[in-house]
Amino acid sequence: MSILQKSISENTVEKFLGFEDTKIRLNMFEQKILTNLKDIILNKANIVFCYPKQCFFWILVLHTVLQDYLQNYKYRDDFAKRISVLVITDKNKFTKFLNNISVLYREFQYKIFEKHEFFRDKGIFCDLNDSYYAQCNWNHILNVYYDGKIPENIPINFILPVAVGYFNFKQMNRGERNKIGRKDNKQKPVFYVTDNINILKSIDFEVDYIFIDYTYIRGFVNPALKGVFCYFDTSLDDRFMYLYNKMKFLNFDTNLLSCLPNETITDKTILGNNNYSIQNLIENRNIKNLDVVYIESEFEEEIAKGLDLLNKLSKKKFDPYDLKIAATILYNAIRTPVSATEYDLIAELQVTYEPINELLNELRESQNRYEDDDFEGLLALLEDIFYKKDLDKRSPKLNKIENQVIREVDQDKKVGIVTSNKIISLALKEHISLKLRCSIDDLESKGICFYSKKELLKGSENTDCDCLIMYSAINLEDLRILEMCNYKKAVLFLYKIEIEFLENKLKKLEQTYNHAAELITQYVHSPVSIYRYFYNRMKRFVPKNDIDVEKGLLNNIIDEVINLKIERNTSIRKKRMYKGKNAVKAKLIEFNDGSYMFANAEFLIKVLNRNVRKCESKKLSELSIGDELLIIDDDARQELFELFVNYTDKNEKNY
Repeated sequence: MSILQKSISENTVEKFLGFEDTKIRLNMFEQKILTNLKDIILNKANIVFCYPKQCFFWILVLHTVLQDYLQNYKYRDDFAKRISVLVITDKNKFTKFLNNISVLYREFQYKIFEKHEFFRDKGIFCDLNDSYYAQCNWNHILNVYYDGKIPENIPINFILPVAVGYFNFKQMNRGERNKIGRKDNKQKPVFYVTDNINILKSIDFEVDYIFIDYTYIRGFVNPALKGVFCYFDTSLDDRFMYLYNKMKFLNFDTNLLSCLPNETITDKTILGNNNYSIQNLIENRNIKNLDVVYIESEFEEEIAKGLDLLNKLSKKKFDPYDLKIAATILYNAIRTPVSATEYDLIAELQVTYEPINELLNELRESQNRYEDDDFEGLLALLEDIFYKKDLDKRSPKLNKIENQVIREVDQDKKVGIVTSNKIISLALKEHISLKLRCSIDDLESKGICFYSKKELLKGSENTDCDCLIMYSAINLEDLRILEMCNYKKAVLFLYKIEIEFLENKLKKLEQTYNHAAELITQYVHSPVSIYRYFYNRMKRFVPKNDIDVEKGLLNNIIDEVINLKIERNTSIRKKRMYKGKNAVKAKLIEFNDGSYMFANAEFLIKVLNRNVRKCESKKLSELSIGDELLIIDDDARQELFELFVNYTDKNEKNY
């Protein structure tokens, strides 16, 4: 079968579809992108696609489906089979979008005549009573349904049926009494819409193509399938590292888009009330005036060696619980801009944060401590970082941050500081307020604001400052904060190991062939990507590398260890005594199905006595293996918090 084909003369989406009964208008560059991608379903290409507008994903799905439905079917072996695609996205938003899309029937009807003629020429009789060939008989079906008065705009769900679900899909109704559905019920739906990315692990039905909207899906599944389209709206996503060398890479980052000619940049896309230009996209994601400040530390060698040992222990399948603790300690050593003592003083007052010293003590008391020399060496390195190299007393980054803040304040500039958690936020507030001789409450009046990294990435917090300060960056996601913020200049204070992590990722992505550049180089011979922009700034400040770090190791460590992606083995934690200050004495009861519950000495529970056919109340000490417990709420696995919420009166305001 040949994969060559004729393209539809006009843009498929603009010509055949309307949004809220109005014409769809795409800017000239987006039209060019769609033309460039017209063969993706036919060729079963795996694609990573990045474009800084989420709603373009919906347009792209519609275009490629229509392209196949109206044209590409001619080049498939089973041309009578209607296309079907799996769309993994926000199913509520996408189905709402589809409900507002209509087929412009005046244009569409001629393609139906063409399809009918093609089938007939291939020797297929499109029986009006055979619902398998409804796609060739829409003119007749709709004439009957509308009594010969077919309106200009037909809901797209009439022509291209939609099914929504999680693992199992239910087809959406297609009109009053579902008359149309009965005339078109032999072939599968065109769109299978879900927000469950885990469906890729056990997909048990056939689709022609899979579209994954990673602007909405926060998790990640590396699909070992053909015909997968992964869509991102930012170039700074760490999931690229799993995909860049396995799929065709098209990354339209804002640096590349800014190279387009002015008439292309200002040309607008109109989709109902939503209209935008590439110029809007560039302004919203503009990264500019970035300074990277290298912070020298005395524990650079220990950090590198510690990461190397973590990697070795991980490959040897060492106790994952101990590795998780060690990774957390190293993570704090790199990320925390205050001393470990200051961090612990605040963390001890917070239930959800474990002090660094308690984590170190738990490693010292680990039952695995003397089982592996690498683990013993790792523990020694961690102690050296905090005690011999004085990270327990002072952080090399703190003084630089304070000086930067004071310089900006002296010039009447607004300063924004991005913090990763409330412990660091409070510690920095205390230090800066002491330097400026004011209270913490007065910092905002002096133009100093603190922003939550988590809230910034969610898009739920806005920034407006002259100088944005970040004290750590290991992942591409950290750099993405610069896309989300409004500032005049940004300053990153980084250790050498952080710069090396970022440099390694940026270099790999920069060297990956970007097919999107083919559409840009028509205007600019050598456009500079966002990766090159960051890489150039990192490279200027990297000191001579005198630490022997295994080549290719950095990516594995950053993804598996620093990102804390070692899976938590709860069975190990359940069998180990916790000795922290906030420990609660309780007994673990484990059930045959793998579920468990905790109980204290005063605990009374009902036990089924089948010999006398009644329930008995027993104390914890009286329970024995094999007892059948009667759980009142029928779920031994519920968390205490869930029980509390379920049993609390919804009208009660004081919890």
